Amino acid sequence: MSFQFNGDLGHDGFLVTLNYFAGLPDPSVLSDANLVILFKSLLKKDSITKEKSLNELIEVFDSAQAPVALKDDLTIISWVQVYAKLATDNSRTVRILAHQTQAKFLQLVGGKSFSKYLKSSIPIWLFGLFDNDRLVATASYKSLLLSFQNDKDKIDKLWILFYEQIVTFIITGIALETSESLSDKRYTKESDSIGKYERVVGGCLNMLNKVIQIESPKKGLTGDIETLLFMDNIWDYLSTSLNSDTLNLALFKSILALLKGLFKEPSLLAQFKDPKGLFKLVSKKFIKNVKLKSKSGPNSNVIYSSIILQLWDILIVLTEFGALSNAKELKIKKSFWQLGGSKSFSRLIEYLKMGPCNLDPAYYSIVGHFFEVLAKNHSHIEDDEFLDFNNVDDLEIIIKTLCKQFQSALAIDYRIKSFECLARVFKIFEETTNDLQSLKPLAKLIIITAFETLAKSKPIASQASKYLAMNSSIALFLEGLLNSYSDILDDFNSSLIKHIETGTSDYPPLTYQNYFKVLATCNNQETFGKLSSQVIDLIVEDDSIKCPEIGFQLVSIGLKESRSVPKDKVVELIEMLPMFVEADFVQPPIDLLSDFLGTGTVPNNEIINDFYLKLSMVDQSSVPKFILLISQHIHLNQTSFPEIEDYVSKLSEKSSLSQDENKIVYQHIDDPIIFANIIKSCSSVEKANEFITNYSRLENKVSLSEYKDDESLKLIIQNGWKSIERPEVQSFFDSIESDIIEESLFKFIVNASFSMDFNPIANYLKSSKIGILRFNELLQQSLQTLDINSLAVSNPLQQNIALVTMPTTSSSELDGSILVIGKFVLELVRISKDRDLVLLGLFISEYINDYLFLKSKAEIKNDEEILNLKTEIIGALHYVFEQTQLEDVLSINSSDSIIEWLSEDMKSGQFNKFYSARVYKHIVDRVFENLTFQAFEDSSINFNQMVNSNPLQLAVFLQCGSKFFNTKSSKFDRIRNYVAAEILGVRRTDQILKEGTKWVSLLINFFNAEEPYEVVPPHRLAMIINQISQWLDSDIAYDEEFISMRVQLAQLFTGLINNVPELLDKFWEMSLRLVNDNLSICESELGRLDLRYFTLKLILLVNKKEVEGIDEVKEELLELVLNKDMIEKDIKINNQPIDLVHSLIQRLFNQVEIPARIANEKINQLYELLATCDFIPLQRIVVSILQKLILVNQQDFVVEYQLSKSKLSEDEENSYLAVLNETLIKNINVYVGDIDSSSPVVSRYLWSWVLIFAHFEDITFSMKAEYINQLKELGVFERLFDYIFDQVDVSDNKLMASLSIETSLQSYDPKSPAGDSLHDEYQVLLLHLYFLSFRFLGSQIQTWYNHIRDRQLKQKIEKFSSASVSPILITKILDEVSNAKASIESKDENLTIKVNKVINEIKSVYLIDEFTMEMVIKIPSIYPLENVNVSGPLRLGVKENQWKAWLLASQRVISLTNGSIMEAVELFNKNVNLHFSGFEECAICYSILHQDLSLPSKTCTTCNNKFHAACLYKWFKSSGSSTCPLCRSPFNFKK
Repeated sequence: MSFQFNGDLGHDGFLVTLNYFAGLPDPSVLSDANLVILFKSLLKKDSITKEKSLNELIEVFDSAQAPVALKDDLTIISWVQVYAKLATDNSRTVRILAHQTQAKFLQLVGGKSFSKYLKSSIPIWLFGLFDNDRLVATASYKSLLLSFQNDKDKIDKLWILFYEQIVTFIITGIALETSESLSDKRYTKESDSIGKYERVVGGCLNMLNKVIQIESPKKGLTGDIETLLFMDNIWDYLSTSLNSDTLNLALFKSILALLKGLFKEPSLLAQFKDPKGLFKLVSKKFIKNVKLKSKSGPNSNVIYSSIILQLWDILIVLTEFGALSNAKELKIKKSFWQLGGSKSFSRLIEYLKMGPCNLDPAYYSIVGHFFEVLAKNHSHIEDDEFLDFNNVDDLEIIIKTLCKQFQSALAIDYRIKSFECLARVFKIFEETTNDLQSLKPLAKLIIITAFETLAKSKPIASQASKYLAMNSSIALFLEGLLNSYSDILDDFNSSLIKHIETGTSDYPPLTYQNYFKVLATCNNQETFGKLSSQVIDLIVEDDSIKCPEIGFQLVSIGLKESRSVPKDKVVELIEMLPMFVEADFVQPPIDLLSDFLGTGTVPNNEIINDFYLKLSMVDQSSVPKFILLISQHIHLNQTSFPEIEDYVSKLSEKSSLSQDENKIVYQHIDDPIIFANIIKSCSSVEKANEFITNYSRLENKVSLSEYKDDESLKLIIQNGWKSIERPEVQSFFDSIESDIIEESLFKFIVNASFSMDFNPIANYLKSSKIGILRFNELLQQSLQTLDINSLAVSNPLQQNIALVTMPTTSSSELDGSILVIGKFVLELVRISKDRDLVLLGLFISEYINDYLFLKSKAEIKNDEEILNLKTEIIGALHYVFEQTQLEDVLSINSSDSIIEWLSEDMKSGQFNKFYSARVYKHIVDRVFENLTFQAFEDSSINFNQMVNSNPLQLAVFLQCGSKFFNTKSSKFDRIRNYVAAEILGVRRTDQILKEGTKWVSLLINFFNAEEPYEVVPPHRLAMIINQISQWLDSDIAYDEEFISMRVQLAQLFTGLINNVPELLDKFWEMSLRLVNDNLSICESELGRLDLRYFTLKLILLVNKKEVEGIDEVKEELLELVLNKDMIEKDIKINNQPIDLVHSLIQRLFNQVEIPARIANEKINQLYELLATCDFIPLQRIVVSILQKLILVNQQDFVVEYQLSKSKLSEDEENSYLAVLNETLIKNINVYVGDIDSSSPVVSRYLWSWVLIFAHFEDITFSMKAEYINQLKELGVFERLFDYIFDQVDVSDNKLMASLSIETSLQSYDPKSPAGDSLHDEYQVLLLHLYFLSFRFLGSQIQTWYNHIRDRQLKQKIEKFSSASVSPILITKILDEVSNAKASIESKDENLTIKVNKVINEIKSVYLIDEFTMEMVIKIPSIYPLENVNVSGPLRLGVKENQWKAWLLASQRVISLTNGSIMEAVELFNKNVNLHFSGFEECAICYSILHQDLSLPSKTCTTCNNKFHAACLYKWFKSSGSSTCPLCRSPFNFKK
C-alpha cells in the first residue's frame, strides 16, 4: 500500500521531518551570533548539550531585552525544523523544554505572525499530549493552554482546523518512519532507537484514535486512514509489544485504545469502504498475536497489571460488536471469536488464566460481565463453534480455572469477587444448558472448593465483616444449588457422620466447620436442623464415637447463630457433657457449655458441680476458665457450689496466681477471709494496683483499719501514690485514716526520683498539710550535716555566718531527698499559700543553693534541673518578696506573719537560725532595693535594740543597708561606734571566741560600702589593732576553736586595706604574722577552706602593697600548693568551695613571682604535682613556675653540657646526655580524650608539651638531637600532630578569627589564657604547639605530613600552614639570618650573605681569588612541610662530589636532624673555609664538618684516611664489621 506523502511535515515551503538526516536547519543563516551557537548545539547528538541549550534559549526569551532576531522568519523556520527532532528526543527533559520553547516562540512572535508556521508545528505540539511520559504530556498541555489563553475549547478545535496536517503526521510516524530513520545507529544504542520509534508510533496511534472520532472535513483523508488501518505492521505490534524481549505495554495499551475507539460504535466504521474486512483483519490479528502465558506464583503475572482490565474491556467490546444492530448493516455475520479462528477458545482460556495480576478485585466483575455478553451474543451468531454452552467439557475448563484462582487468592476481597464470578459463570451455563444434571459435578466442585479454601484461610479480626460477606455469597450459591440439586450435600453429610463415628475423614476438620457456618447463614434452615438433629442423636446414643468435637462445633454454631437446632436434644447433650471431659478432650465441652449459657438457659447446679469435679480430676489448669465462664451467668455461693467456693478460698492464699485465677479471686473480694488473703498477697506493684482498682468498685467497702500495720497494705498505699490521678485510687485513699496516709506519703516522697511529676499528688491533697511536719523535721536533720566552714567561703550572710552556732562538720553527705521534697512542695505552694508550706519552700530553695555549692561535682548529674527547681520555687513564692514593705519588717501586725516567724527563729533558733536569717535577708534586700534615702531616714529602725536582742537581725540590716553607709545618714553612726567600742572591751580569754567573734563580724559589715569611707577613726582603729594583737598573743590563739576568729580577722584586715588609705606599720606586721600563721594552720587543718580562702584574699592585697617580708609568705604559699595531704583532701571533696580556693590560688600566683631558688628546691615536687593533681588551676600554677624555671636552668645546663662534652674522652662521650624529665615523658605518652571535656588528663598532656618545647629554646644542636631521639622512640610526635587536627578544625574561618590565631600562635602564657573558655584555650594551645613543632621538629612534622592519606585533611593542613604558620616561621628565620649576617661575615672576609625576603631565599657567596662560589637556600611557602631547596649554582676549586656532599650535609641539617637554616648556612660556610684552610675531609661523607660540627678525627692506621666518628659508626653498623670502609683493614681505635 502506498501513500501520497513523502515524510515532509512542512506546509510552508520548507522541509520538516521526524527523521535525523533531512529537514535540518542551517544555523549560519541566523543574524544573531548567540542564536547561531544555540541552534548548532540543538543539532548535537548529546541530549545533555541539547538540554543546556534549550534552557539558555528559554533564558533568552525571558530576558528583559530579547534579541529581535528571535522574531525573524529564518529563526522561526529553523526552530520549527529542529522542533520536530527535539519533540521525539530520547531525553524526557529535552522533550519538555522543546514544548515550552515552542510556547515561548508563539508568545513572543504573536498569534498572527506565527500562524503561518502552525501547520508545520501544531501536529508536533499535539503529539506531545500523547507522550508515554506523563511529565512530558503534562508540560505539553500546559504550554498549549498558556499559548491559547487557557481556553480548552480552542485546543479541541485545533484537531479540526489542522486535521489534514495531523493525519499527515500520523501516517508519517506510523507508516513512513522506522527506527533506523528516526535515530542514527552510529550514535544511538539499538534499544534506545527502538524505544524512540515505538514511542512515536504509540503517540501517533493515540492521535489516530482521537482523529477517527472526528468527522473528516476532507473525504480523501478517510481513505488514507483506512489504508493505514489495513497495514499489517500496526496489528503486528500486538505481538511485539507483549513479547518478553520487546515488551512495551504502553504501545499495547495504545493499540487497545484504538480498537475500542474503532469498534465501540459500528457507525464509525461506516465511513470506511471495507469495514467488514477491517473487523476480520483485526479479529485474526488479535487472536494470533495477543498471547499471554500465565506463570506460576502469586506475583508472577503482576507485570501485566497495567493492561489486564483494559484487555478484558476490549474483549467485551469486540465480542459485543458483531451482535450490534449497526454491525448487521455492515454485513458482519460472524463474531470476533469465530473470525479469530480455531485458536480462539484456547486464547480465551489463556487470558482467563492470567487472573487479576494483583491489580483489583473488580477484575472478576469484568470477567463475569464478559461471559454474560458472550452468552447473550451467542444466540445471535450462526454456527458458533467457538464455545458450546451445552458442552460440559468447555465449562469444566472455565470453572476449574476460576476455582484455582479462588483457591490461590490471598486477600479476602479477591476471594469474595472471584467466588461471585464463579457463581455468575456457573449460573450463565446453568441457564443456557439443556442438561441440568450434567452440571451437578461442577456445582459440587465449586461448593467443596469453597469450604476447603475457607478452611485454609486465617481470618483477621479487622476484616470480620468481609468474611461474613464471603459466607453469605457461598450460602446464597448453596441455596440455589439445593433448589436444583436437593441431594448435592448428601455425600458431604455422609462424610461428616463418618468422621464423627470413626475419626477418619475425606476432608480437613475445618472444612466441616466452615460448612456449618455457611449452612447456618442460609435462609432455609431445614437442612441445618436435620443435620444437627442427626448429629446430636449420634453423639448421645453412640458412646463409641471417635470425634464428637465436630458435632459439638455444629451445635455451637447453631446456638450462636440462633438457628433451628432441636433445643430438647441440646439440653440432653448438655446434661451428658461432663461425661465427655477427658484429659485430652477438655476445651470443646467447655466451649459448647459456654455457647449454651449464652442462650440464657441455665443448667441445673448438679451439672455444674459434676463438670467442676471432672475438670478437677483430669485438668486442673482448665478449672479457672471454667469458673470464670460459669460466674458470668450464675452467682456462685457456698450453699449451691461448696467445692467451687473452697477452691476459690484456697486460691486467695496463693502468692502467685495466673490472670484467670486472679479474676476469680477478685470476684469474691466481698468474702472477709478472701479479702484478708488478698491483702497479704499484694507483694508486687501489679497486685497492689489490682487491689486498689477492685476495692474501689466495692459498694460495701471492707474497713482497712485493722490492716494498718500490715506491710502489704503499706505497699499497696505506696504504689497508689504513683497513680493518684486515677479516681479509683483517690476513692481508695479517701477510705484510709489520715495518719496512715501521712506516713505513707512521707516515705513515698523521700524515696521518689527527682524526675517524678508530683502535680497529681498535690492536686489530690490541695490545701492539706499532711506530711509537712515530717518534711520539716527531715530538713532540720539535713541542715545539721552542712559544712558550715565551707559555706563561710560564700553564702548570703557572708562573714555573719559566724553569728550562727551550728555543729561543725566536714561531711559532704548531703540529703538528696530534700530536692525531691522541694519538687513536691513546689506543686503544693502553687495551690496553697499556707505559711508553713511557704516557709518550707523558702528553706528548701536555700538548701538547694547549699546542696549545689557543697556537693561533690562528680555526684551532681542534673545541676541545671536542680537550679530550675530553685528558680521555680522562688517564682511561685514571689509575692512573699514583692508584697513586703519596710513597715512590715519593722512592725509585726499578724501572728501568722512570715516575717515575724523568721525574726523569732533568728532569736530562738527553734528551726535553724542560719536559714531563717538568709530568707529574712532576701526579703529585706528586696525592701531596701527600692528604698530611697529619705524613706530610710524617716524610718523607725532601732539598731541599738537589735544589737542586744537579735544580733543576727542587725547583721541582716547592716548588709542590706550598706548603700547608705557612705551617705550623710547618721543612723549608722551610733551602732558603728558601739560595735567598734565593744571590740575594745573583749579582753578575757573566755570572751574572745564568743563576744569577740560577734563584734568583729558585725564590724566587717561596715567595710562593705559602695565607696570607701571612714568606718573607724584612726585613733580608735589603732586601739582595735592593739586589742587584736593581744588576742593573737593569747593562750588560745593557736587552738582549733580560734580558727574561726582567724577567718574573721583575715576578712577584717582585707576590709581595712581596701578602705583605709594609711595604715600603721604595726598593722602590716600583724597582717604578715596572721598570714604566715594562717598558712601554717591551713597545712594541718585541711578541712578549713574558709581559713585558706580568706587568708589567700588577704595575701593578694598585701602583695600588691609590696610589704617587706612578703618573700617568706611566697615560700609558705608554695608549700601550701605542694601539700599532698591537702590535695588528696581537696580531690575527695571537689566541690565549688574547692574551685573558689583554687581559682584564688591561681590569681595569687599570677601576681606573685616565686624566686628560682625556692622553686628549684621544690622542682621534683612540682613535677610530681603536675603528674598527679587533677585540679586544672593548680596544674596551671605548676606549669607557669616550671616554664620559667626550665628557661633559667637551661642556660646553665647548656654551658655545663658543652664543657662536659669537651672534657670527656672518646669512651665517655655518651655518658653525659640531655634528658627530658621522666614525668613529662609519662604525661605525653597517654591516651587523651576530646578537649570538649574538662578532663585534667587533657590539660596535663598539653601543658607537658609546653614544658618539653621550653627545653628546646636556645640550646645546642646536639642537645636538641638528644631530646628528639628520646621522644622519637616513643612515637609521641605523630600522636601529637594527629591530635591537633582531630580537635581543631583549621578550615573553620570563623573559629580561626574568634581565636585570634595571628596574635596567639607564636606565644603562650599559662597565666594569661587565650579565649573565653578552657575549650578555646585548648584550641589556641594546640595551634601554638603546632607552631613550636614547625620551629623545632621540622623533620618529624614533614614525615608525618607526607604520610597522611586523607587528601581532604592534607589540603586543610596545607592551606592553614601556608596561610597562618609558615609565613611567621619563614619571617622569623629570615630575620634571624639578617641579624646574624654581620657577625658571620666579620669572621670571614671572603664571605657574603644575602637575604631576599621577597622570594624567601638565602645566598652564601664566597669570593676566592676573584672567583665566586655560591650556595642558595630557597625556603618553600609551606616550610617545613616541604624541604628547603639547597643548591650550588657556582663552584670553584672543589671536586663535584665534595661540593655535592657539602650541599647535602647542609640539606640534612634541616631536613633530617631538625637543625635551623642558620645552622645549615654556618655548616656550609665552615666546610668551605676549612677546605681552603687545608683540612682533610671525611672519606665517607666528603664533608669536613659533620652535622654535629665535629671534624674527621678517626684515622685508619693502614690507609691513613680520616673519618667522622658518626660516619664510621654508621658504616660499622650497616656492614656488620669493624673494618676500614676503604682498605678493609681492621680498624684500630687506639691509634
